[in-house]
Order: sequence, then C-alpha cells, then structure tokens
Amino acid sequence: MQKLLTTLAVLIAIIGGWNSASAQNNCPNSGFALGNFTDWTGKVNNIAGILPGTPNSLPSTPGSQTIMNLPGTDPNTANMLSILPPAGTSVCRLGNSLCKACDSTAPTSASLSYAITVTASNCIFTYEYAVVLQDSFGSVTANAARFNIEVLNNAGQQIGGVCGVYNVVAQNNLPGFTKCLPASIACAPQDTVLWKDWTTASIDLSPYIGQNVSIQFTVIDASNRKDFSYAYISCSCGTPYCKQLCTGDSDIIVAPAGFAAYHWNPGGDSTQSITVNNPVNGTVYSCILTSVTGCIFMVYDTISCTTSIEAITGRDDIIISPNPAINDLYIETSQPAIIDISSIQGQLIKTLAIPNNKIKIDVSTFPCGLYIVEVRTERGTEVRKFIKE
Repeated sequence: MQKLLTTLAVLIAIIGGWNSASAQNNCPNSGFALGNFTDWTGKVNNIAGILPGTPNSLPSTPGSQTIMNLPGTDPNTANMLSILPPAGTSVCRLGNSLCKACDSTAPTSASLSYAITVTASNCIFTYEYAVVLQDSFGSVTANAARFNIEVLNNAGQQIGGVCGVYNVVAQNNLPGFTKCLPASIACAPQDTVLWKDWTTASIDLSPYIGQNVSIQFTVIDASNRKDFSYAYISCSCGTPYCKQLCTGDSDIIVAPAGFAAYHWNPGGDSTQSITVNNPVNGTVYSCILTSVTGCIFMVYDTISCTTSIEAITGRDDIIISPNPAINDLYIETSQPAIIDISSIQGQLIKTLAIPNNKIKIDVSTFPCGLYIVEVRTERGTEVRKFIKE
C-alpha cells in the first residue's frame, strides 16, 4: 500500500490533464503537459534558444515556439483545423504566420528537439503533427516553405535512413493536404495555404538502444517571399510490445499506436487491435507495422490471460457511471487507485490518480465510441469499458 500511495503522490503532483501524446512518464513533458518547454531545446534562425510566444495566441503574433492548450481552430485553414489533436490537451505551435518579407524582424526558421537515451521502455517514439504552409510558387522549389522531421544521433547526424526523416515542401497537389486561402490579416492573403490535418506517426528506435537520440522538428519560411510555415506538434514514447486486455472470455491485443497500417497473423486483420475470443494461453500472434514513411517492423504477443487477472474482473468495489457517458464520467473505488483511459485502438488518453474514493472525469471532448478503463489498486488490475455518446 505504501508503494501505491507514494506513486499516487507523484502522479497527483505532475499528471493532471495528460493527453494521448504525453501520458507516459518515460518521456517527460514530450507532450507539453507541463505548459512549458522543460526537456525540450530549440533554435530560431539556427541560433540556439527558444523564443516562446504567448500561450494560446493567434499564429499572426510573435513567438517561434508557442504552447497551445485551449480548444480552438486555426484561422489560416478556414477554421477547419483543430488546434488540439483528437482527445489531446496540449501541443506546441512551432513557427507562426509572420514572414520576413512583411516584417523584417520575423524569424525565417524555428526548430524544437527532444532528446532521449533510448531504452526498451521508450524506443517507440510517437509524434502527432499538423502542418500549415503558404504557397505562392505552385511548384517544387528550394525557396518554398517547408516542414521537416529528423532523427539525429549524438553528433547531430541523421540516422534511420528513410525511416528517420520526413520532409514536406509547399507545392501544388500535395498528398493529404487541403487548399484554402489564409486569414485576411496574413501578409499575402491572396496566396494559397496548404494544410495537413492531425497525423500520428511512430519511429522504431530499438536499433539505437543505449544511445542518445534526438527528434528534431523544423519549419522554414520561403526565402524572399511572403510564404509562412508553421506546425503543431506533440509527442510520446513507449515500448515495442503489444498490450493485452483480458476480459474473461476474450482477449483484446493492442499493437503500438501511430502506424499507418497493421497486419495480424493469424487472422489477417488490418486494425491496430484485435479481439481473440476464447483465448488459449501460449498462442503467439504477430503484427506487421508499417509507418507513414513505409518502414516496416514486426511485434509479437503471446496469449497469457492468467486466472488472477480474470478473477478480479467484475469486482463490485469499482463503480463506473454513467455508462454510456456524455459529459462527465465518475469512477468510484474502495481503495486508492491509478487509472488509465485508452481508446479501443490502444491509444492512451489519460492517466489519473484517485487518492480517496471518487473522481469526476470530463469526457465531453472525447470522440464518441468505446473506451477501455484500467483501474490499478493494491488488489490488482480491473479492466472495464465505457461508451462515450
């Protein structure tokens, strides 16, 4: 009990409102849950340092790295792009819609880097991003606005081959991008904006276990033009293993989040999670994961639904209500507990602590659907489900 209470005390101090891209503590503040840039480094015009903007300010205001933790939409996307990712609560806007051709003091580039020592518990690095690029060229050019992501070693060299880099340059007909006109106050309101909705990607860093690695995000405005570039980002990291949710007569196996495609064997399912009815302990399942860059690796999982986990399912000292829930969800326990809420696809959304007996959780912003609730107490782990309407 003392160990659980100590864990609860730490959680209460640091986790309130963690989102899906920051809920794992093996990459602290990778999702900007602290509301600052702790554990991040940055550059502005290739000069080391962070130039923070006013939190939740418009992209038309100064600041090369800006914390965003309030719901809203981006004005340069015809208000179609949500500032926060689905079920997310905090991100950073990297860059802004100012450009040097209109404001001689505006930086032309900005970057943020997150460094980790790769271990087995953090080697799947996941990032969510949304991109806004202005385009007056219409074709590929070295001077166009751009956004890139790189995985770098301790010497600053790009590693991972094509799996360790993502580059996008403003041009016509960019796959996955939508066209519109920017806000009327933009420097060149007649020039097209290309924007990409929230995308989740993961990088397998397991070949670099024991090494220091950083993930760098950079936006660069078009040189000598009125074209801006900025992006919204948030990150997390986790293990390269599947997760099992034993519920009595079935087993939900969940592969790591953030991949573009999944292929399970046996079965051939293409979803991130599969449900195995009447599971047989010892049966091995494999899943081929394909990233948005086309890189492939495989994870394995062995069915191990032990009777000790199954036996506690259905405990009457844990109450979750109402179910279905619309705005508020109440979880009541007879003991202090730690709670994980995940989507049915396995994406961790919130980690919460119940130091007493009852907690109210605001689920009004959750997308409608089925969610998994894991309640960990001294008695063990209880797996429940609830529906958000």
